[in-house]
Amino acid sequence: MLFSTLLTKNKIRFFLVKSLGFAIVFILVNLFFFSYLCGYHQIGSILYDYLFFGLLDGEHIRSLLVRYVILLICALGVSSVWKLEVYNIGTESQYVSGCILASFSASKISFVPFYIKSSIMILSGILGGMAYAFIPAILARLRNVDVVMSTILLNLVNFHLVQYLALNFNDFILFKSDPKPSEKTMMILFVLLISSLLVFFVKHQWQKMTSNLLKTSEDSRLYICFIALLFSGGLCGFAGSIGHLFYLETNVLNISKSFGFIAIPIAILSHSDPYKILYMTVFFSYMYVQLEHIAGKYMLSSNSLLVLHGITILTLYLYHKTFDDIGEKFAISK
Repeated sequence: MLFSTLLTKNKIRFFLVKSLGFAIVFILVNLFFFSYLCGYHQIGSILYDYLFFGLLDGEHIRSLLVRYVILLICALGVSSVWKLEVYNIGTESQYVSGCILASFSASKISFVPFYIKSSIMILSGILGGMAYAFIPAILARLRNVDVVMSTILLNLVNFHLVQYLALNFNDFILFKSDPKPSEKTMMILFVLLISSLLVFFVKHQWQKMTSNLLKTSEDSRLYICFIALLFSGGLCGFAGSIGHLFYLETNVLNISKSFGFIAIPIAILSHSDPYKILYMTVFFSYMYVQLEHIAGKYMLSSNSLLVLHGITILTLYLYHKTFDDIGEKFAISK
């Protein structure tokens, strides 16, 4: 009775209750998994590290903000086309393409100041993501090829492309520019501002503009879907350039930390709403940073982290679906 009262006829109350439950489920799944691997006698130490480690450490906070921005931009790239019923599953390969092209451009202009170089890297990353998204976009535009199938297959192509580049062009793909901590901080603040503007643009301008064009004709629909895929790929490439700029990609054979893949469940759990993506990304970026610390402290393999990511996302999705079904049952209104 109390549960139904909390949910009935109040969307804000429903959202707050759902968010609290989401956070609890999120923590419990990760805590149980790590306790199982490290021993249940470590549960207190793991819980403390998971909740409080690095909260007063500047470098740790910078790392958290970088992952937040990357996941936010990738998730916006996903949601910007899903509202048009164009399902871009190639966010990972577009992210990696942006990362590679940003690294290549940086290797050619190593002599210029950091801020100029970083701007060129970001532009290069956007072009790299758009270039890789152009393939499924043009196939869908000219031959009506299914976007889901083409983007999934291009993820596989991208994986082998990275291996080829690692063997033959490792000198530029691992290029680093070594910015100072103050330069890192200023750049993080800049990309935070840009990502906030992107959230507003996608929410209030992009969706309105595309929905109006979709009402005109079938040819206009094909055209706007083509443009939308390029826009989505550009956002993922932008995220890739940030990933390389802040040294997240230290091994070319593991050039991405699956940010592109993680962005997809973020968009799903947020119902592709840019404002909800802002909130949902907090959980996943925090999970990334804290889990990497715990895995390093207890010497867990990267495969363990991948398994944990999968279990966490699946559990949260089941929770999300269950809670939404409850909301529909009690007919929540504004």
